[in-house]
Amino acid sequence: MNCQDALDLLYDIIDREASEIDAQRVKEHLDNCRDCFEVYRLEQSVQDLINERVQNSFDTPKVDELKAKIISRLDEIDRENPNKRETSFFRLSTRTLVAAASLVILIGASFMIAAFYRHNDLYKPLERAHWSAEENPNEFQNSPVTSAILADIQQNHRLDLAPELMDYRMIGGGTREIMGARMNHLVYTNDDGFVSVFLVPADQFEISSDLQETRIVKGGIVFFDHNCRGCRLVYHRAGSLVVITASTDRELDLYNFVPEQSII
Repeated sequence: MNCQDALDLLYDIIDREASEIDAQRVKEHLDNCRDCFEVYRLEQSVQDLINERVQNSFDTPKVDELKAKIISRLDEIDRENPNKRETSFFRLSTRTLVAAASLVILIGASFMIAAFYRHNDLYKPLERAHWSAEENPNEFQNSPVTSAILADIQQNHRLDLAPELMDYRMIGGGTREIMGARMNHLVYTNDDGFVSVFLVPADQFEISSDLQETRIVKGGIVFFDHNCRGCRLVYHRAGSLVVITASTDRELDLYNFVPEQSII
C-alpha cells in the first residue's frame, strides 16, 4: 500500500467504516510511514474533539447555570485564600471575563456541533456514494439499467446526456435512494479518475441554503459549490432536474462538467 492508498482510506478508518482487511493494511502502512501517521494523528484528534463536543452537548448546562458554577468556584477559591485581597473592580472584571469566556466556548462548541451534523445530513451521503463508485467502478460498468436511466431522462425531462465530456467517458449508471430521494447516479472516467453525476427531480430535492454564498454564474448556469476535505460537490439546475457532480480531484473544473443537453 502506498501513501495515496492509505490516505484515501484514512477517513473510513477514523469513522470505523473500513473493512478489517483495509484497516490492517492501513495500520501496517502507518507503522512504517511517519508522514502518513502524522496526518492520521491530526485528523483523529480533530474527530475526537468533535465527538467529545457532541457527547458533552447532551449534558451541557444552560449558560446561566454554567456562569453560576464558575462564579461559585471563584468564591470557594477566595475562601480558601482569605489573605488574598482583590479590589471589587478586579473581582467584577475577573468574573465577567470568565463568564464571557465560558459563553464564547459554549457558543463555539454549539456551532461546531451544528456544522458537524449539517455536513453529515446534507453532503456526506452524496460523498459516500461517490467514494463507493471510485472503489467499485465495475458495479456501474455496462450496467443494464444505464439505458433505462438515459431513456427516462430523455422522455420525462427532455434532456440528453453526453456519453463523453471533456476527456471523460460515461461507463454506466445505477439508481439508488440518497437523502430520501430517488437519484440516478452516472459515472464518468478518464482512467485516471472518476466523476459522479447525480440527477434528481427538483421537486424531490432542494439545494441547501447553506450554499448561497458559493453561488456563481458561468455560461448562463447558476452553480453552487461545496468543497470539503473528502469530496467536492457542485450543484446546478437543468430544467426539471437538480444535477450534482462529484469528484475527489480538486483541480477538475466541475463548472464545465455539464453533461445534460436540452432536446429541441
